[in-house]
Amino acid sequence: MATKVLNFENNRIAFDINADENVMVNATEMAKIFEKDVFGFLRLDSTKAYIQAYCQTADLRSENEFSPEGKLVKVVNGGRNNGTWMERSVALKFAAWLSPKFEVWVYKTIDEILFGEYIQVKAKLKEAANRKLRIEKLKNELSTDPNADKRIQELFQLEETEKKETKSRFSQLGKRIKEYKQMIIKFEEEKK
Repeated sequence: MATKVLNFENNRIAFDINADENVMVNATEMAKIFEKDVFGFLRLDSTKAYIQAYCQTADLRSENEFSPEGKLVKVVNGGRNNGTWMERSVALKFAAWLSPKFEVWVYKTIDEILFGEYIQVKAKLKEAANRKLRIEKLKNELSTDPNADKRIQELFQLEETEKKETKSRFSQLGKRIKEYKQMIIKFEEEKK
């Protein structure tokens, strides 16, 4: 379990990422910001109905909720992770109950925790693809431009020649390795 501590308007809130990549949020810290009681929210009929429905669809035992083993609402007494922790969907409902602005912040924070790295990688791949397209476009423009410096054109020709020769060398090397393997097999057969 990895814990990230983030701040909402200078108030500390812990987010735990479980091994199954689910996010649990410290509801005790959430409630403290707005001077509200976590159990006031948990006693609501709509909250109870949501937890019951979630447990049924996810094949969870609702009697385990509100204990240290809870998957949706985990109550931890003492220790480093003391407090009431809520699974992300329950935490979002709780955040909405506390404040619309806070709900938006919790939603965006959970998205960033879950998908932030993916979004960064996707953006970098897109940048790399755009750079490659731009390089190819510039190469084509410069290679056909009669006013382009002769050295640039020579560079392109050398690059192309090098690519072709490298490909040819690897192809020949592969053929030689295959020939050597066949010679070794033949030699071993003759030894027998």
